[in-house]
Amino acid sequence: MKRRTWFSISLLVFLLAVSAMFTPTAIAQTARATQTGWLTLLWGDDVPGTSTPRAPRLLLFDDNGKPSDITLTAELTRDLGGILGLNRQRVVVEGEWTRAVTGSQTGRVIARAIRRVETRSAPRTQTSGAQPWVTIMCKFADIAAEPKSLTYFQAMLDNTKPGLNHYWREQAYDAMNLDGSAAAGWFTLPHTRAEYIRSDGAADLHALADDCTAAAEASIAFPNFAGIHLAFNADLDCCAWGGNFTLTKNGVTRAWNLTWLPPWAYNDLTVLAHEMGHGLGLPHSSSVYARGYDNPWDVMSDPWSNCSNLRDSVYGCLGQHTIAYHKDRLGWIPSPQKFIGATGAITLEQLAMPQSNNYKLAQIPIGDSATRFYTVEVRRRVGYDAKLPNQVVIIHEVDTTRANPAYVMDNDGNGNTGDAGAQWTVGEVFTDAANNISIAITAATATGYRITIGAPPSQRIHLPLLLR
Repeated sequence: MKRRTWFSISLLVFLLAVSAMFTPTAIAQTARATQTGWLTLLWGDDVPGTSTPRAPRLLLFDDNGKPSDITLTAELTRDLGGILGLNRQRVVVEGEWTRAVTGSQTGRVIARAIRRVETRSAPRTQTSGAQPWVTIMCKFADIAAEPKSLTYFQAMLDNTKPGLNHYWREQAYDAMNLDGSAAAGWFTLPHTRAEYIRSDGAADLHALADDCTAAAEASIAFPNFAGIHLAFNADLDCCAWGGNFTLTKNGVTRAWNLTWLPPWAYNDLTVLAHEMGHGLGLPHSSSVYARGYDNPWDVMSDPWSNCSNLRDSVYGCLGQHTIAYHKDRLGWIPSPQKFIGATGAITLEQLAMPQSNNYKLAQIPIGDSATRFYTVEVRRRVGYDAKLPNQVVIIHEVDTTRANPAYVMDNDGNGNTGDAGAQWTVGEVFTDAANNISIAITAATATGYRITIGAPPSQRIHLPLLLR
């Protein structure tokens, strides 16, 4: 009898083991395959003090709204305008696919080829008119803490300073607002924090978004909102995240601007401003040192420097403006206020809170390139730009095929892009002799500067540049 029992148990264990081997979610099958879908970028930003940002996370959403992680090389995307040129575009990807991955991801792919699908237009992120956001507060099943109140999150989106509606109105020159924004929570997630962390240590952003929004779906009409803030009561993985994400909510499958926020990200609104910028499709800017979080003239690069200049007693450090190149990407600089040319004497108006219709941006082509140019802008300590290091002219070198296109120029090469080396004032001349370009700051106005753009005279001293 004992023998039969032991045999039966052994047979049962063997059969269970064999069954587990063939359970679909446990199989990782890699094969060459082709898939069509929408490519989207998610930016993850580490806790304050991190010097170099992570590369964006790339996802391909199929027509059922299911994402796959993608690895793409710069060589594959260069002729397509770089990775930013493919963000939120419909593409065909061919590569090695690993399918049936556990969790909410449908697979992973190492891309070997990629091309746009030209027959179907891409959904465009709306950056004008009312673009309301809803904040959903979610707590993990094993963590009871509620770090901030519902009132905190409601007022966070107000149209009075330091509310984010007020902030984005100033950024966009009133072209865009967050009217109609709302907040709800706290809702309890169905799983513990550990259960939302993938085997590779990354947060399962899809599961977090699905479960957090599902908890609020009965009380929130998500299709009424352009963006969704997911505010959690504990850290996620490394980061706060921002980008564009496809969900099915209230019977509608579409892409939303989305942020995933640990508590440290909503304690200081400068972080929220940064992540919302990613939600709008903005990348990081950088500097000639290409470190990432090293451009204090841009909330999309360094949101933390000079916080003592712009701090709120409730909402902490506030964000400065983004740079002119980014505002132009979002359609906030009208054509008559954008100078494009290799020669000219013009007046530039301050980028924040302009007081005239003078140019907000000068764009100077580099050689015959369609993707490389310099931008010139005036930054003064007004409005949310009160946070800035100084009131000066700032110059960026832009390559639209880079993941971080705009690099602030720093003449002295000391690694500090907030000091005099990156600040251009009356009497100073920026020179790129190799490309026959000079930018002279000739005079100051009440709210801007006059500059002269042209070829450098042969006798002019060449200023050393660290162009990459």
